[in-house]
Amino acid sequence: IIKEQYSQINTEEQQINFELMIIEGEKWLQKKYGVGDRWSFELCVRLLFEEFIRVNPEFKGLDLK
Repeated sequence: IIKEQYSQINTEEQQINFELMIIEGEKWLQKKYGVGDRWSFELCVRLLFEEFIRVNPEFKGLDLK
């Protein structure tokens, strides 16, 4: 709907809207988790997951897709 009717719903066109979404998401991650880039966030997620598996070994064989 944004692609065709962005002016009617009073928002930016699709590409600008997408770029703003990414920028706002990065700011939110920085504020909430203190990470400034994708790689730091991925590292935090991986370390948290590894700790979870260490504490809950019954989930070690879990197939994540």
